[in-house]
Amino acid sequence: MHGVWLQRRALSGLDETRLADLGLTADDAACEAGRPFWDVPATWRR
Repeated sequence: MHGVWLQRRALSGLDETRLADLGLTADDAACEAGRPFWDVPATWRR
């Protein structure tokens, strides 16, 4: 779960160019970064 938090935090710090490289918009990144750390796919909770 800590890894998810770190990834979402890093995602929120990316600039528009890096987000575009990932196929994401700033709104997409903000939405994902705003999700709680426990909100992950069930397959990740093993």
